[in-house]
Amino acid sequence: MIKYIFPQQCQPYSNRSPNWYNRFQTYLTLDPSRTHESAPGLSANSKSTPSATAGKQAAEWRWTERAIAYDLTNRKE
Repeated sequence: MIKYIFPQQCQPYSNRSPNWYNRFQTYLTLDPSRTHESAPGLSANSKSTPSATAGKQAAEWRWTERAIAYDLTNRKE
């Protein structure tokens, strides 16, 4: 079993919804070529289009930068 390490950058923000953190974790589980459009369930219960909602959240909460930190940390292991 592979044990993944979540660096400090990937820890939940105290002012964020647990639902969006769960979506961020789903995003992290994709391979390094991940996109917010390709992550299943990112925009569940959204009133906007899936890509617009996920894209806004991804940009606001720096998912790309945080995912890079995650990838780099877990590549070293």
